[in-house]
Amino acid sequence: MGVVNFASTIFSFIYIGLIVLLIVSFTLFIRKILINSSKENQHLEEIEKSLKKITELLEKDKNAD
Repeated sequence: MGVVNFASTIFSFIYIGLIVLLIVSFTLFIRKILINSSKENQHLEEIEKSLKKITELLEKDKNAD
């Protein structure tokens, strides 16, 4: 009986450890996705600002002629 309870306890710890590992991995995965999405949005905003400046300069140049 003692050996069966010991093995059962070990498997329970392994099972709980795997669940904790899954939760931590999933949390880190979601965090990385959110960080990358934020960086992507910032990059797109910078590109949009640059395009607006280029458009304004082209309009000024067109009106100057």
